[in-house]
Formats: sequence, structure tokens, C-alpha cells
Amino acid sequence: MITAPVSRRPRLPLLLLLLLVLPSCAVPPPVPRHKAPAPMESPQPSAPIERPEAPAPVQPPPSVQSGPARSLHVKADEALAAGHADKAEMLLERALRIEPRNALLWHLLGQSKYAQGDYAQAVEFCRKSESLAGNNTKLREYNRSLLQKAYRKMGDTEQAEKLGR
Repeated sequence: MITAPVSRRPRLPLLLLLLLVLPSCAVPPPVPRHKAPAPMESPQPSAPIERPEAPAPVQPPPSVQSGPARSLHVKADEALAAGHADKAEMLLERALRIEPRNALLWHLLGQSKYAQGDYAQAVEFCRKSESLAGNNTKLREYNRSLLQKAYRKMGDTEQAEKLGR
């Protein structure tokens, strides 16, 4: 019996194909790193929900402050209370570089200037605080009071009287 020589050629391409296909089967599919949130439809209520009327938010007193400049604000309050208006001024200027639109910090800077006898600057800083105070009525009262005192110290009783109305 004569047998034909076995050719090994057909096995090689098959082996290469298996080597290419099998590793790709073993790799898990890639996981996206940042998954975009699926858009959600907000349900439309059929009837308006009645809620009890909430009381108006209470404004925090000037000694309470939050935000990134909080520690500087606390230190400035302590310095003002101890009679170190110049130190308070330095701390408040640093705090205002962090939070330039903070009306309370501007008011406190006005207080430090008043304590140093610089009444014109106290008026300017209170005016700046007023422009940023929004609907904070308590802060507006504090500003008005300090403005009245500063105008009286400067001898401008007419302006002080206008604020008293």
C-alpha cells in the first residue's frame, strides 16, 4: 500500500487563524471610563402639589460666615473685637481676594476703617457692601448704622439724617 505524503501546509494557516481568533475571545469588552448620564424625562404631575408656605429664610448674623474665606473672616472678627483694626483690615483684604463679592466682608472692612478713624473709607466700603447685599435686610441695617456713624464723625449730619429715615 502506497500512501500519499501528508501535507502540513493546510494546518499552518488554520493554526495561525486560531492564534488570532482565540485571544480576542478572552479579552473582555472595553468599559467606558466616563459614562454619560442617560437623559431623563421629568414626570409631569397631573395636578399641582400643594405645599405649606415656607417661612422666609433667616439671614445669618454677621458673625456667622461660610465659604472659602471663613477662617480669615473668623480671625478678622476676633481682631476687631480685640481692638486690632489694622490686623483685621489685613485679614479682610486677604479674604476679599478670595471672595470679592462677599458683602459681609466689605462691611467688616468698613468697620475696621471706622475703628482706625478713616471714616471716608468706611463709607466707601459700606456702600460697596450695600451694592452686594441683595435682600439681606440685616446686613443692610448694619451698613446703614455704620454709615450714619461715619457721616456724623465726618461732620455730614445731613447725610446721616437721610439714612435715619
